[in-house]
Amino acid sequence: MRLTRKFFVMNNISVIDWPANSPDLNPIENLWAILKGKVEKKVNDWIREKKILSADIFQGIIRQEWDNINQNVFFNLADSISGQINEIIEKKGLSINY
Repeated sequence: MRLTRKFFVMNNISVIDWPANSPDLNPIENLWAILKGKVEKKVNDWIREKKILSADIFQGIIRQEWDNINQNVFFNLADSISGQINEIIEKKGLSINY
């Protein structure tokens, strides 16, 4: 961590004072929610049909739903970060709806 800070100082790179694990600035949280919703729907359909859900089938459902997420979702989540940063700055660090 000290080397990173030294590099930033030496290269005149300013950083915002914000925790590294802030969920408001972490688009992967939204992506996990999207994937979880899709997987839960498939699993519920599977169970409703009274099929046995093995670990292999469950992993297959996860992979299939991951592959089916439209690539634009990834880009839109990444693009939303700058707006979220501005919103957090306006709210003086308080949490936002994301």
